[in-house]
Amino acid sequence: MCFYIDGNQPNPKVADRDIPCYKIVSQDNLSRVRDEPYKIGLMRAKKVIKILDIKFKFPVLKIKKDNKWEGEINYGLHSYTSKARAFKSIGELGEYNFKHKVIECLIPKGTRYYENTSEFVSPKLRINSLEALTRDED
Repeated sequence: MCFYIDGNQPNPKVADRDIPCYKIVSQDNLSRVRDEPYKIGLMRAKKVIKILDIKFKFPVLKIKKDNKWEGEINYGLHSYTSKARAFKSIGELGEYNFKHKVIECLIPKGTRYYENTSEFVSPKLRINSLEALTRDED
């Protein structure tokens, strides 16, 4: 999963409070992309290869395009800004969607993170429950 930097918000933010977010994990609580186990408590991004943005602590490629900075982040802990967006993404998995669930997490206060229109990426998340959330009625 890669995170695309929003040209209107190209810089990392710092959480001024715990920020609710949503993850897609397998029914066995493994990450959807890297098969890393998710557990109750504080999760930290494990994979840091090249640090291009020292302050943020994981790779960022920024390209100036049309007077806006854009790029992508391929590492860190990716999450969705809303439960609805997480369920939409599960729907896009097609026949495999029965193998996944949505859980609620928090980006802890004081954590640096990026945000675009539908996702967050941060170096840590707090997980308080691995219980599957239910889809809200449309």
